[in-house]
Amino acid sequence: MLLVVDPETKVLAVYHVESSNGKVSLRSTRALGYDLQIEDFNATEPKPSSIKKMLRVDSVPKPQINKIEIIPPSPIETRQIQPSP
Repeated sequence: MLLVVDPETKVLAVYHVESSNGKVSLRSTRALGYDLQIEDFNATEPKPSSIKKMLRVDSVPKPQINKIEIIPPSPIETRQIQPSP
């Protein structure tokens, strides 16, 4: 098989080449312009649209989580706290 693609016109031609005698025959031609605009034709999971959604979610900055940092008190500040009744 021989594939010829014209990048200017976006046309694909498919040729069959017989190995025994080298005879070349045109089997198919196709304009690819519309084909190249389809994202999910005959695709399996994860489809390109699913991957795009995953990447969009990951690209959004995650909100900062308020963290409470516990710093051990210095010996001077140490005091006992009694629970209230």
